Amino acid sequence: MQPEPHTITYVIGDVHGMDNPFIGLVRAIVDDAKARSARPKFVFLGNVAGRGPNSERVLDAIITLLDRNPGSSLVLGNQERVFQATLLGELNEREFARWMLNCGQRRLCLTGSITSRSPTALRRA
Repeated sequence: MQPEPHTITYVIGDVHGMDNPFIGLVRAIVDDAKARSARPKFVFLGNVAGRGPNSERVLDAIITLLDRNPGSSLVLGNQERVFQATLLGELNEREFARWMLNCGQRRLCLTGSITSRSPTALRRA
């Protein structure tokens, strides 16, 4: 019977939807862990989606990595918290407008939500 491989923790933050560099980094991590006869554990430190070209691919990859690597986790960053607050209707008009200018418009398109400029309309959706 083979002994259980030890775990190496890899911490990744601020991916911002940059899918190609992210996928390359994950492949390098998997190779590194394998070379050390270890199992990778991923800790994602938020801001994984947003400004880059393919947040959806990044999110899909993170979900897969969390499922396949026990003990791995995702900590919500400020971008995810603002997005969550937007969906819960916790932003005022000014905060919502600022978020939309920074990266909210892309997020709403990514999730299939409406692209209204009003948090009230978004809450109704």
